[in-house]
Amino acid sequence: MRLKQRIEDFRVRELLLTAPSKERQHYRVYRVTKKKLTSIDAARRLAREVGVTPADVSMAGLKDRQGVTIQHMAVHHGPPVSIKEPDLRVETVGYCAEALTPAASAGNAFEVVVRGLDSEQLTELRANMPLIRDGGVINYF
Repeated sequence: MRLKQRIEDFRVRELLLTAPSKERQHYRVYRVTKKKLTSIDAARRLAREVGVTPADVSMAGLKDRQGVTIQHMAVHHGPPVSIKEPDLRVETVGYCAEALTPAASAGNAFEVVVRGLDSEQLTELRANMPLIRDGGVINYF
């Protein structure tokens, strides 16, 4: 069995407790899709694009560099942004009343590609998938 053979084999999607509002509020919220970048690196690039310091970019949590991750970032009175680069996509998705903090997070959804399973491992994986789907797994990150 092999995990994370390709960057696209590990995907993380951040879940927010409250979806960004369509009504204008104090903070503009951006959906940030990145690969081979830390959350801090992505925040720096967003900050440069909107003309603020990286400390002015808030987020609900840090995401793994080794994978494709989707998370949210917010900037006080930030402008609309659309960045489309090979390693970073940023799009405006709405507004929120306060800076994003870990308290805004409802957790993460993961997709992991598993390669090279033999038939016995595949049978065992299929048998255990309902337990994982229903009960989740511990996040060791």
